[in-house]
Amino acid sequence: MTHSNPITVKIASESNYQLSCVANGDLQQRVTVSQNGKTLGTFSGSGEGIQMKQSDGSTTLSGSTRQPTQLSLLFQNSKNGSNGPFQNSTIMLDSTAGIVTTVAAGDSTDSRGGDTVLTLVVTSVSAVGAGH
Repeated sequence: MTHSNPITVKIASESNYQLSCVANGDLQQRVTVSQNGKTLGTFSGSGEGIQMKQSDGSTTLSGSTRQPTQLSLLFQNSKNGSNGPFQNSTIMLDSTAGIVTTVAAGDSTDSRGGDTVLTLVVTSVSAVGAGH
């Protein structure tokens, strides 16, 4: 079963979140994270088990919410490297277990669906503040 791309994830109010991505494909992989049409960050990379990075070299994107919010995650790939052109990937898996959400996308050269794996961890601000 595939999902729409971009995929939307909901984050509750008063939460902290952190995203990271791993590339598992020969093609250049890219994930653009946006909120209300504004790009918050873009991860890119290629190779097997390679941590994807943003342009500043960071491997995570963190934030916090006061109100409930939604993040849009656009998964893409390019046969021609980091300069593109990019095409949309196929989102094969979207699972949530507790505070962790995993989204996996395939670059359409195979059907394995794990060429990009994004992990989103969301924690309650009150739980963090209370030391839980």
